[in-house]
Amino acid sequence: MAEKLDCSPSEFRGKYLERYEGWRRTLEKRISIDAGLTLGRGKDGFSPPF
Repeated sequence: MAEKLDCSPSEFRGKYLERYEGWRRTLEKRISIDAGLTLGRGKDGFSPPF
């Protein structure tokens, strides 16, 4: 992906992770406010809340 965007892998990783974390924080806030749920990470993040 870095090659397609014409940047180095480390540059791509930094930009991607920064953007991902921003979206994750936004989603986490909305999910907790709207549905009272917690957003997890990895396999546990896809587990049902029951």
